[in-house]
This record gives sequence, C-alpha cells and structure tokens, in this order.
Amino acid sequence: MSDKMVLWMLLPYARGASNVDEARTMLQGVGSQFDFHMNKTLCDLRTREVFDIIIDFPDSMGALQDLIDCLQRVDQRAALVQNHKRLLHPGAATNSIITQYVATIKCLWIIDPPGVLLFKVADPIQRYLRDCPDTIRSIVANLIGDEEGGEIIDENNIQPLQQPDVDDYSDANWEPEPMDAGPELRANKPSDILSTLVSIYDSKDLFVKELQVLLAQRLLAIDDDNVQKVEKERCNIEILKLCFREAALQVCEVMLKDMTNSKRIDGHVQSQRTSVVHPTIILQHFWPSLETSNIVMPGQFQKLQEQYAQEFAVFKPDKKLCWLPHLGTVHPELQLEDRAIDIDVPPLEAAFIELFSSKHKSLRDHHYLDWT
Repeated sequence: MSDKMVLWMLLPYARGASNVDEARTMLQGVGSQFDFHMNKTLCDLRTREVFDIIIDFPDSMGALQDLIDCLQRVDQRAALVQNHKRLLHPGAATNSIITQYVATIKCLWIIDPPGVLLFKVADPIQRYLRDCPDTIRSIVANLIGDEEGGEIIDENNIQPLQQPDVDDYSDANWEPEPMDAGPELRANKPSDILSTLVSIYDSKDLFVKELQVLLAQRLLAIDDDNVQKVEKERCNIEILKLCFREAALQVCEVMLKDMTNSKRIDGHVQSQRTSVVHPTIILQHFWPSLETSNIVMPGQFQKLQEQYAQEFAVFKPDKKLCWLPHLGTVHPELQLEDRAIDIDVPPLEAAFIELFSSKHKSLRDHHYLDWT
C-alpha cells in the first residue's frame, strides 16, 4: 500500500489509534486490499480501452503508463491478450491491420520489454495476416511508400534484419525468461519492427520478390523527365539495403541502373534523329515478368517505332528492341471543330484515336520497351 494514509479510512478502520504509526499498522491489511482493488479497477478500465490506447499512441502514453503501473500489482496479462482480438475484424483492411499491428508492437514493448505479451498477442495476428493474400504487398508498399520507410523503418535507427537471439549463459547479466513465457518465445523473438513483420513468413525471399515487382511498377510509371522520382526510389532501396543486405537487392539495383541507362540511350538516339518517342529501355532478364500484348500500333505510331528502332540498332547493334506498346502513355493534341484537347491516354486509346483520325496530329509518344 502507498505510504500516504487515506484520511477517510481512519475513522472506520483505525478508530482508537493514538498516533500515526499505530494508525498505519491498523490500516495495513485493509489498505493493501484497497490498493489492490483500485489497481484492478483501473487495470480493467485500461484493458478495455487498450485498442483505443494503441490507435492513439504515442498520444496515449499516459494511459499506457497507468497500465504498466497496474500490471505490476495485478495479474491481468491474460485479459490484455484477449482484448487484441478486435484488431482482427473481418471487415478491416489488411493495411489498417498492419498499421495497428506496428503500433501494438511499440506499445507492448513498453509494457513488457521481455516480449512475452507481444509473443502471445502476435501469434493470432500473424496467423491471420499469413492467410491474407495482400499482406506482403501491403508491408512492402509501406517500405517504399511516399513516406520514406513509413512507420516500419526509422531512418535514424536502421538495423539489419535481426536473427533470433541465442542464450549466452556465460553473460553475467543473463536473466531467465519470465515464468509465463512459452517454450517457443526465444526462437521467435525478433528485436525490431521490420524483423517482427518479416517473421510472419518463413523466409524474407517473399518480401524481396514482392519488392522487385512493386519497384518495377513504380519505375515504369515514372515519366521520362521525372528524375526526382527515380532518385527517390534509389534512396528507398539504399535504406532497404541496410535491412535486407545488399546482395538481396541486386536486382533492384539493376532496375534502377536501367532507368539511368535508358535516359542516356534515348538522349543519344534523339541527337541522331529527333523523335517524339521516348522509350524506357530495360533488360528483360533482370525485371519481373511483364504482361505482353499483340497490339500493333497503327499509322504514324508504327512508323515512329520503326524509325526509333533503326537508330537504336545503329547505336546498339548487339541488341534488339522488343516493343510493349500496351504500356506507357501517349500525349495527343486533338483538334476538334470547336476546341483543342491536350490529354494523356494509354496507347490502346491512342490507337483508336489514330484509326478515327483523318489527319496526323502532333503527338508526343511515350512507350516502355525491353531488350531481348
């Protein structure tokens, strides 16, 4: 019980005490029960609110501290684990579950540094996420999203993926696991957020492959003159190399190098013959499989492709362009009877416009290509 006496308890429980020490002795038993009851009541309240506490973290640090203090006096850890099932509502989006899972990891590390609570809470969440088809994509999207590293990677504290710790019994500071720790705790105890998320699956290779696919999609969506976005992707990969090791992301390095080489090659071709075609030229072997198409671009589009391919063959005689005309963007200027329209359309729509056009329009075509 607290050293401070509650004044209203003196009359019913310490009547007849002649001094403070005697009153304290008389209140010791009932005071301990009162202290336990107050902590249990507050712990029950904070346990029911734990979902909101996690959502509002770190603004809810005060409520989290209440929970830490109460759990030192009241054994409510099992109830705390049960209250996390709300996170796995069937209607919740996978990305939202991952976001709240990351917040859960941060909160439970504060409440229970040894990680026993996190291990018990994480098991059903990880099993749920393992069955979701878009879990890996959602995690990787956070890694290379517009916010560098998202909530998963702290750029000020980047660490390689952690391997499970092994007990060092020769360490003078070694401490045994808590009594409620399961036998699998040590083998499944990552020490950072990214490692915890990767531990959902048996291998990090799944994440690396998905990272390659997402990076390819993001690079192919970049306009030919948007150098800043390419550099942004390069910075993201440099950050991730510190986590996944450099060897695992060599393919990503090749894709980024292709973007640089493509701009250089296009600059050379344009210097020999100016063209409105600005292709992105990639090495097919190192990129994820891209969807193919049998579309044959009509009219001036086909002529522009042939002219560009001729100049490319002169510059790179050992390479051959294989066009992917269904990818990319076409920027046509349409002159109608009452107005002019300047739009960006997919190549397929541009092909229809060309077929219905009686005159050649001024076009700035942008296709994605690869080498074979």
